[in-house]
Formats: sequence, C-alpha cells, structure tokens
Amino acid sequence: ICLIIYGVVHLISYLTDCSLASSAIISGAYYKTFISALHQYYRLFTGGFVHVQFFHLLANMLALFSMAKQVEKNYSANKSLIILCLSIVVGNVFLFAFGKNVLAVGISSGIYGLFAALTIAYISKGYFKNPLFRQSYMRVVFINIMISLLPNVSFYGHFGGLVCGLVLGVLFNKENNITKVLKINAAVCGLIIAVFLGYFSYQNRQVIEFYKGEDMSVVQTYQKLGLTKLSYRIYDNLLDYYAGE
Repeated sequence: ICLIIYGVVHLISYLTDCSLASSAIISGAYYKTFISALHQYYRLFTGGFVHVQFFHLLANMLALFSMAKQVEKNYSANKSLIILCLSIVVGNVFLFAFGKNVLAVGISSGIYGLFAALTIAYISKGYFKNPLFRQSYMRVVFINIMISLLPNVSFYGHFGGLVCGLVLGVLFNKENNITKVLKINAAVCGLIIAVFLGYFSYQNRQVIEFYKGEDMSVVQTYQKLGLTKLSYRIYDNLLDYYAGE
C-alpha cells in the first residue's frame, strides 16, 4: 500500500506540476487544516501510508518488515495488524492534540507501536535477563530517541504510537506472567488516555497558523485533475474556516 501511494503522490505531482506537499495532501497525508476545516478525519489513518521521499519510504519498509515478522511470532498476524493500524491513528491523534499545523507522512507511528508491543513480549518472556540482549535493546532505544528528536520528525506521532503499542501489547499478550489484573489496568490506562486525547483534541482543534498558499495549491491541483466541483467545495469551506465561521 505504501509503495502504491508513493507512486500516486509522484504521479499526481508530475501530471499537474504541483508540489509534492500538495500531492501528498491529496493522497491522504495528515494535515491539520483539512482535518479541522473539512472534517477529513480519515487522514488520521491514511497519513500513515503516505510517503514523499524514497529514503523515508525505504527505511520505514525495512523497519516494518523486520519488526512485523517478530511481532507476528509473539502475537498473531491479525493482532499485529491491529497494533499497527491503531498505533498509526493514535500517533496522529497525539499530533493533532499537541502539535502545530503540520503536514505529516509516514508509517513510523505504527512501527513504534509494533516496537512497544514487542518490548512487552520480550519482558514477559524474560529476555531482558540476558545482559547482551539488554545492551542491544538499549542501543536500539537510544537510536530511536535521537531520531524522534530530529527536526521535521513527528515526536508526538512516535510517542503516541509507542503508548498505543504498550497498551495493546499487554492486552494481547498470552504469557502467564501478564496477569488479568495487569490487563485490566492496561485497559483502564488506555481508556484514560483516550479521554485525555479527546479533551485536548477538542481544545486544540482550531488551526492558528495557516498555509494559505499551499491550501490554494491543493485546490488548483484538484481542478487540474478534473475534480472541479470538489475543488470549489473545498475552496468555499476553507474560506469559511479562515474567516472563523
């Protein structure tokens, strides 16, 4: 899916001579203005599958491939998919609730969710009793912390995916040392986080900093694609939103 959408992003950009940012927005990238103004909440999910740069796509696909195989061994294919998808959504909700008006792409929040769930599996199986394993694990953690703190990297998205993966990792784990009480506590924690995110998402739903040039570029690109009625509707809704209606 990520490869196909990557191709679509570049194809739209090539055919309409628009920026890759505009093409990514049209292809479903996370973009707070369009989520708030146009109520395009699907972007909280689809944004995870949009990539613009080939290196970003390649790095994420390699990480996803290696991580998913390990998660499937400890959980199942279906549960791994649930962890991945929910971590993408929760990561983008964290970004919506606490981040600025940014364009965000990539499946990194889902990968962080898988990593967190895998960590729970390793803990439950006692892998951390091995000093060599601990050292190797801490190196991976350190590298990922440094990556999350880099400019133009979505710290909130990564953190949200990590939190989601930890909760689901406990809920889905079948090891005996993951007790029923621990699972209940994880479920309660997840519910509290959901309420917390809902409150701050509502409080911070308004966009303060607009990128009107990029927004109009998206509208023009829709027109070039032959979606004239849709472009007019988006244009009118954006003008109303800018005016604070």
